[in-house]
Amino acid sequence: MNTLIPKQFIFFILLALFSIGNSHSANAPWVGQDLKGAPCKGKTTTYGPYDYKLKAQKARELYLVESAHFTNNVENLAKGNSGSLPRELDYTLRAWPNHHRALNSISRYKLLYPNGKKTISAVECYFQRAINFSPEDATTHMLYGMFLHKTKHLKAAKIAYDAAVKLSPLNPVVRYNYGLFLFQLKKYDLAQKQAVIAYEANFPLNGLKNKLKRVKFNPKNPYSNTNEPLQYVATLILYFLKDDKFFDSPLLRKDLSEPSFDKGTITIGGYGCGKTSTWDSLIKCFRDYCNHADEIKPKNRDFIKKRFNINKCVSSEVVEDYDTYADKKSVLYPLKTTKPLYIDDIIREDNASYGTNIFKNILTYRADRDRINHMTLNYIEEFETKIENNEKVLYPKFDVIKAINQFRSRYDGRVHDRIYGHHNIIQLTGKTFRR
Repeated sequence: MNTLIPKQFIFFILLALFSIGNSHSANAPWVGQDLKGAPCKGKTTTYGPYDYKLKAQKARELYLVESAHFTNNVENLAKGNSGSLPRELDYTLRAWPNHHRALNSISRYKLLYPNGKKTISAVECYFQRAINFSPEDATTHMLYGMFLHKTKHLKAAKIAYDAAVKLSPLNPVVRYNYGLFLFQLKKYDLAQKQAVIAYEANFPLNGLKNKLKRVKFNPKNPYSNTNEPLQYVATLILYFLKDDKFFDSPLLRKDLSEPSFDKGTITIGGYGCGKTSTWDSLIKCFRDYCNHADEIKPKNRDFIKKRFNINKCVSSEVVEDYDTYADKKSVLYPLKTTKPLYIDDIIREDNASYGTNIFKNILTYRADRDRINHMTLNYIEEFETKIENNEKVLYPKFDVIKAINQFRSRYDGRVHDRIYGHHNIIQLTGKTFRR
């Protein structure tokens, strides 16, 4: 029997894991229009309505409906339990408007019998009622997008998918299905972006990945190394401008730290890949900009000074100055102010005289006060052997976790743990420009 998507069982396990949102209306009226423009109509609710996102709190109510009206046979469209399939699905969705599996089943029923057996109400009306009832349920928006996609209402499908992505931007199930939709529209670059997010979250279905490979798009490496420097500059600029496009950067490791404008940044890359030169150029531009902040409209002045006015240091030079100058406080003062602090080449510094671990103290001091840090960090040098054209070739390993673990061994566990909570993690995998 055909289904709306492959591997349905796995699909709904993933839905349960990644679904979010729990606000809903107190009742569930019929709203909107069907695809022919007629007002949506349906029977009144005699039991419920209940929000499927809160099913764990309403386990008894869910069991009463599912055991009588949404059995395995009903879900798989084999046969009804106490009535016809349309009546069973109708009762389930009137009681639980945004019941994800029931919405999927009624969508499949319509696709199986497009010109034959009818549902009690139009399928699109069940979806509009569900969305009106629980508007923050990203999964319902996604399922509606899938139904509209399959019935070739592509403009409406895109609106539904966009709503799902906005509500749950890191949900790999949403991103995967949106990617399939964009692929069909031959918008391969946009489909690729969805694939990156889905597969970075270890999404298990390979359909989108295989489709992109057939048209020579690789979702694991969407940007070539020659484009990475430009992507890095764009990522940082969008971060400082608080532009939401920052969250779409393929360089962000969203699986390790949820991106936020309220966090600092840590860039992890190999030697000579442009981390330091990029930051030096940006800070020079920022300082020139801040020097002319008085010429800018007052409403933007505070934002510019707070966001762009950054103190800079190189970790090894700070230690050298600390050991050289008698006035230790003057060396450390710029590192403790409320301004954002950029630290180049963190970890590489030695301890100061008498074993003083300066940056352990600085990082702890700043974290305790929720101050913003920006840091660059190198990978641990490791290589793996690959066979190419019957020859062994050494390739560097880009292990972000091992790189960040250096904070534990160099400083302590507390500093290490705060890296994830206080920083956007940016990963660079480009080759060195020094050769």
